Amino acid sequence: MNSNKNVYDTIIILWITFQSISVTYAQINPAGDNIQTGDVLEQMVESEDLSEFDYDTFLEYLDFLKANPINLNNATLTELRNTRLLSEIQIRDLLQHKKYYGSLLNIYELQTISSFTLNDINRIKPYIIVQQNNSASIQNIFNELDGGKYQIYFRSSRIVQEQVGYSGDSTLSSPYLGDNYRIYTRFRYAYKNKLSYGITAEKDPGESFGDSYQPRGFDFYSAHFFRRTNGFIKSLALGDYEVRIGQGLTIFNGFGLGKSIYSIAVRRTGPVLDPYTSVDENRFLRGAAATFGSDKLQATVFGSYKKIDANVSGVDSVDSNIPSEISSITYTGLHRTLNEWEDKDAIKESIAGADITYYNPLFSIGVSGNYTKLSTPLNKDISPYEIFDFNDDELLNLGVHYSF
Repeated sequence: MNSNKNVYDTIIILWITFQSISVTYAQINPAGDNIQTGDVLEQMVESEDLSEFDYDTFLEYLDFLKANPINLNNATLTELRNTRLLSEIQIRDLLQHKKYYGSLLNIYELQTISSFTLNDINRIKPYIIVQQNNSASIQNIFNELDGGKYQIYFRSSRIVQEQVGYSGDSTLSSPYLGDNYRIYTRFRYAYKNKLSYGITAEKDPGESFGDSYQPRGFDFYSAHFFRRTNGFIKSLALGDYEVRIGQGLTIFNGFGLGKSIYSIAVRRTGPVLDPYTSVDENRFLRGAAATFGSDKLQATVFGSYKKIDANVSGVDSVDSNIPSEISSITYTGLHRTLNEWEDKDAIKESIAGADITYYNPLFSIGVSGNYTKLSTPLNKDISPYEIFDFNDDELLNLGVHYSF
């Protein structure tokens, strides 16, 4: 117990140190940069239908864009969509404007485009630049490995008031296995939006740390390597990653701005492939993926294999450690009690899929499919309204998506 406490104290001290550095850095920002990331976040999501919005991931994404602004003069259709700052109408109008009038001379030239208001320009100003198209530098993996930025995050929190689950009362039916600290740490290296690799670790309140239940320390670990290029291979993902295809009827992991009350934002947006850097322990893919092709026609293939949480309702008659049936798949990512810990990584999930999409400044259309295989069949009690729910060990999704 004392060793765990020393680990927590060390992490808290490091976290306070990094917070102090962050505050000091914030005080020396240029005076002209008076637009705060929090204000942009509020403007962008106040009208969104976001029941499961990952604010931490979005804030980190905005900070990344602030450090690596997009040059509107040489940004492609895909790159503009990937920023998630502009609507489809604004992207179309911007590309048409550059086609007929040439490169932008100043950011406020956007006011001459009907779909851009002054508020829109001020909102995206911290994350974009307008520079003349000089000869493009050759993309080199060795330059990317040496010219990027390293990031280290430490965060810890706890509820000071003692809660029942942590009281150590032996009469409780499900006492928590660990203390009430939540600890999150992440290391990441990033070169603009071209290269990223890193590792993330997290422990939720109530989960054990470094004992017989969690000898590895943290409850959740995630690692990724991701590269985006302008060549034939557009994106390459290894380790943990996210896939976003169409409007999510077949597959859509991770963060993506969705529909709002305004007709200008009626589709979910986001790049097809992205590195996974969040702490949701289930909604991501683990394996390899790649997007390749031209700017107009692109194909994406992906494969994933990982363990997932599930409620085991039956075991093998010969080996009781092998589940033969599950009643549900759990997505909380919490392993605080003995029952929750027994559900951790109960079964294996394999996913393979592909997508082919044609892109045009005025519209896009694509076809996609993915196949999911569970190591143990799902057999849950089905109510009449759930008659079409997945309830087996194999699932095939096929879809067509388009936008204009």
